[in-house]
Amino acid sequence: MPCDHRGPITLSSALRKNADVIIQAAHLAAAEFCQVLWDCRGTIESLVKHHLCLSDRDSCTVAPRNRWIRGGFNICVPVEIRPGSAHGVRRKFMFRCPMPHKLAEATYPGTVDEKLSCEAGTYAWMQDWCPDVRIPHLYGFGFSDHRSTLSRYAAHPSGLQLPAAYMLLEYIGPDTGRMLSDTWREGRTDKTKQQTLFRGLARLILSLARVPQPRIGSFRFNADSTVTLTNRPLPCCVPILENGGAPRTMPPDETYGRTEPFIADMLALLDGSFLAHRNAVFDAADCRGQMAARALLRTVSHFYLSPERRAGPFHVQMTDVHASNILWICSLPADMISVPYWLTGRGIDQLVGDDLAQFDLVRQAFMEVLEEEESVMAGGGTPTLARIMSESWESGAVWFWHCLKSVDAAFDLVADHVSPKYCPFSCKVEEVLSEYWCQGSAAAAERKVADNEKYERELGSLFQTGDSIR
Repeated sequence: MPCDHRGPITLSSALRKNADVIIQAAHLAAAEFCQVLWDCRGTIESLVKHHLCLSDRDSCTVAPRNRWIRGGFNICVPVEIRPGSAHGVRRKFMFRCPMPHKLAEATYPGTVDEKLSCEAGTYAWMQDWCPDVRIPHLYGFGFSDHRSTLSRYAAHPSGLQLPAAYMLLEYIGPDTGRMLSDTWREGRTDKTKQQTLFRGLARLILSLARVPQPRIGSFRFNADSTVTLTNRPLPCCVPILENGGAPRTMPPDETYGRTEPFIADMLALLDGSFLAHRNAVFDAADCRGQMAARALLRTVSHFYLSPERRAGPFHVQMTDVHASNILWICSLPADMISVPYWLTGRGIDQLVGDDLAQFDLVRQAFMEVLEEEESVMAGGGTPTLARIMSESWESGAVWFWHCLKSVDAAFDLVADHVSPKYCPFSCKVEEVLSEYWCQGSAAAAERKVADNEKYERELGSLFQTGDSIR
């Protein structure tokens, strides 16, 4: 597919993947969304001119498709404005559209607008409460029902009908900055650059968490142009798991005043994802191990709940902090804030042995910076958030909370970090614990193994021997 950023996949590599490649192949067919946007480029150009209040003399041009950027959830369409006057300056903007087929829109209609509403609400909240955080300027946005809103922020109907939700954002060019992922490999060993990164991330974490929140949830931009903390918490793992077939456990208008029901619903979402994921296990032993890990998470969850913080206050935080993205911001328990796991260039499931020791050294250096910044922000007071983060690391709670946010690493995190504090996993331990994951666990394990066998047969029919799919 022209808009897809992945390369071709062979049958042998597909069989090794944890992801459901059959679902991904169906999504590639749904990526005709790119063609829909291209066919509607005239409407996009008119919408941009509408939001920027341009005259008929000014021209707007959508960039060729080979310059479009596809991320995990959005397609970003560069547009350029050429002023009608001789003295005007060309300007660039980014027209960003959520992809319905990556957000379970077909299964749960309204999810695209929910995501856009939460993003717009977060933009508005940050502009009011985190003016020290540099974010791209939001010029306007529109929902899939064709409601258009002008930044900051009142209804601004256009009469134009684009078959997609969208946001019109400031274009961040190389003269302003570069994505961290573009410079990470060459710069992460430079001590000066490392300290600059640590200080910037620390200030961002502290700025977001500065204003305590009464509930667990996400900000929502409402039809009357108000912003309220009335949407379910929407970390990026939630739409990913729902898009993979997990039954929804949190209605869009569900927020939480206590931590326990939030944990219960997140664990239920992970369980539902495991049952829906056809290639979640390779064999019966693997299935027993994963069932045991899920049973253990429920058993030990109360050990990681701080009595003094169960009912809040909660804190705004990033749930998908990596080198290319810091979006998906929610109000969540303070205990969920942690040092970004990727600071040593390893995945969350790779932090064991020497890699874990190396990460701990970097973590300590980061925490020194965060403590300094929090002390300055608190006027010399006690750095409360730094204390919570340190306690979470020392107790091992950080791994439990990472399990709740993980799409596919929970078993490794439990086996490597959670279980050893109680009883290391073994075949015998896994067999016993798995019995407590659900009633009829033996039958459930048989179904999961059968699901995988059927998946492999269907996957084989999707490929011709020696061929690959794109």
